[in-house]
Amino acid sequence: MQSSYQAKIEALNSDMALERETYQKSRAGLDVLYHELEKKYDDECLSKIDVETEYQLQLAQKNDFIEATKLMEKDMEMKTTLYTHMKEQIDGVKDENIRLSEKLQIEEKRNEEREHQLQSLEKENQMLRETISQLETNIEEINK
Repeated sequence: MQSSYQAKIEALNSDMALERETYQKSRAGLDVLYHELEKKYDDECLSKIDVETEYQLQLAQKNDFIEATKLMEKDMEMKTTLYTHMKEQIDGVKDENIRLSEKLQIEEKRNEEREHQLQSLEKENQMLRETISQLETNIEEINK
């Protein structure tokens, strides 16, 4: 009986040794798999950080672009308003120039007419002087 116990014990020890060896091999395989997964996880975390950093950069660029676009739109609106105002001023100056030009032409025409009248009056005046001079001469001759 003892030998049967002994055989059972040896069989159990042999089974336990085999189980231990299988367990250790499985454990080693699982350790390798765990380290590979841990490395993949670390790589994924770094990749996630890179993607988040890139996302934040893209978001900042988008916000900068939106802000720049708003500033450009505001600048464009201001320039359009300024352009419209300046165009109105130019049109006003143009109208004033036309009005003054017409007024100048009217005044020049009046001056020409007055000049012509003045020349006429001077001729008349000259003729009257000559007539007066002749009359004086005639009076002097009569008085003599």
